[in-house]
Amino acid sequence: MKFRHFLKSFYKSKKSVIPVLALMIFSLIAITSVSAAVYFGSFKIADTTYNDPDTTAASTEMTAQVSETQVVSSEVSESSVDSSAIQAVALDALEEANAPPLEESSAPPLEVSSAPPLEVFPEGVKVCYLTFDDGPSSNSTPQILEILSRYNAKATFFVVGYGRLDYLQTIIQQGHTIGLHTDSHVYANIYSSDEAYYADLEAVSNKVFDATGVRSKIIRFPGGSSNRSSLTLGKCPGIMTRLTVDVEAKGYRYFDWNVSTGDADQTLAPVETILENVRRQSNGKSQICVLMHDTNAKTTSVEALPAVIEYLASQGFEFRALTMDSPVFHHERLNN
Repeated sequence: MKFRHFLKSFYKSKKSVIPVLALMIFSLIAITSVSAAVYFGSFKIADTTYNDPDTTAASTEMTAQVSETQVVSSEVSESSVDSSAIQAVALDALEEANAPPLEESSAPPLEVSSAPPLEVFPEGVKVCYLTFDDGPSSNSTPQILEILSRYNAKATFFVVGYGRLDYLQTIIQQGHTIGLHTDSHVYANIYSSDEAYYADLEAVSNKVFDATGVRSKIIRFPGGSSNRSSLTLGKCPGIMTRLTVDVEAKGYRYFDWNVSTGDADQTLAPVETILENVRRQSNGKSQICVLMHDTNAKTTSVEALPAVIEYLASQGFEFRALTMDSPVFHHERLNN
């Protein structure tokens, strides 16, 4: 009875109908909105489901990468990094890991100089590099080796392809250096073109390698880098300018000299002339590279060798063989 009475009173009162109806409509809208939010996921609820360790790790790594590189726009919230983005990153990484290796280029590698830095001697150290061109020879080479052994001096032999190559192994065993001089020693052919020079160099290099197992990279141009034969005989202007640069780029080291015994200036230079040239040209120098010749015709070169060694030793010089890191001796003027 009381409830009926309340309803009658309620409907009679117009002032109370409107607020109540408004309250009911508002409540209905609120309930509907919350239900929809929960259903479609726009309303955040604490996740109590099990997280897969791999997926969680990938999500964590993705978030860290985004934070470190700062590539995420300030307009996008952290919650926008969803599972589809994580899956895309994972798939990219998987494809990269399983991708076949890139095919190696079939082009030959560029020839780059492998020459090491030059040796620098302390102040006051005097070094002599004795060098012998145009050998080995049947008569002179054994005598030269015996003299060098007697004075415990090391030297360098710039050899030709037609010499007594059976002596090469002995030269190396005694601690001396084999340098490449020329194969044919025919100036007109060697200096006729760049290609002709390298063909000659390769020929003598292969012969030395076959005889010793050593691939020498130390060379001396026939006539030195200042030779005139490249013009008068080879008739190839500019060849020495090119070769002196190119051989170094190919990993060789070329050596001229700063002391000449003069044993090639005449058929048979007197012993005293050879010794005087050494005295005069070595004066005031700390490092010297001495040019001599190793052929059967140069008998006075062999005769003068003991006196040359003794004089230079008295001046404080020690005798070494050239190596790839020895100081270079280059002529300043190229006659081409």
